[in-house]
Amino acid sequence: YKGGLDAQLTDELRLRGTYSRDTRAGNISDRFDRTGGVATVTDRKVPAAGQPPVQTTAYTVTIVSGGDPNIKPEKGDTFTAGLVYRPEWLPGFDMSVDWLRVKLNDSIESFTAQQIVDQCYQNGDQDQCARITRDTSSGTDLIVFVNQAKQNINKALFNGVDFELGYSHAVTLLGGGERISARLFGTYLIEASTTNFFGVKVDSTGSVPLQYFKKKANVSLGYSRGNFSMNVNGRYNSGGATNLTWNQPDANGVTNWNVADNHTGGSVYWDTRLSYRIPLGGGQVEVFGNVQNLFDRAPPLVLQQGVGLQTAGGYDQIGRRYVAGVNLKF
Repeated sequence: YKGGLDAQLTDELRLRGTYSRDTRAGNISDRFDRTGGVATVTDRKVPAAGQPPVQTTAYTVTIVSGGDPNIKPEKGDTFTAGLVYRPEWLPGFDMSVDWLRVKLNDSIESFTAQQIVDQCYQNGDQDQCARITRDTSSGTDLIVFVNQAKQNINKALFNGVDFELGYSHAVTLLGGGERISARLFGTYLIEASTTNFFGVKVDSTGSVPLQYFKKKANVSLGYSRGNFSMNVNGRYNSGGATNLTWNQPDANGVTNWNVADNHTGGSVYWDTRLSYRIPLGGGQVEVFGNVQNLFDRAPPLVLQQGVGLQTAGGYDQIGRRYVAGVNLKF
């Protein structure tokens, strides 16, 4: 079910808000698509006195990943509240700001083998510990199996603010018939977290590997004159924590990974696009070209297992590239 309010207070200002209860049952993949394999993990267990030693370097374990037929449906509550403002004193300008809060119960999630190990031994999450099988028969306490299948995390919370600013106006720069435009989209993440059935909360706000950046923005600048148009687009993320478990005490109060710099820097990437439309009978031909990552900015390096690696999600790993093409509209 869903309910909303949309109130036009003045010619310039509109308020809006919604609340909804949403459900999602696991699909075929969530429930039955299971795959066996292997993964490399770094053990985080701290052995007690008299227990076999733990291998401290990364090693390979057997895993099962994919679906779980026992998962329950997700249930979510979504709240939004915001405003839209179009001032009469500045024609062509508009803005909107919206607060969003999504609380999910029995969230269906899939953790990596390393995340399961980290959550068990560094955060004391017993749900994840139950997914780990160990073997001490060789004299060393080794992980031999990790159940990486889908699971219901008791709660997941996403809380943030979205905003949008736009402006468009006719100008006379090169003889008239021209228009400039600018639009900015942004997100400020207040919280992205999960809480298991035992009440252990993991706050992933600001996590670079999970792409939960605190701040993200996209800006688009445009110019058009007749059949010609040009756009410049910028993509920004604020960076964040390289690993949320580093510099944090584990369930025994021991900090296993002391890292001097646990921050991956933010980035800005610029893309451009030029196009020209040619009338053709009752349709048109558009010739275009664009350059992505105009300044060929490389992603930042982060330290993983003593080796500097390029970061993945949220960063451009390809570099500058060119695309040209033709669109035909009948």
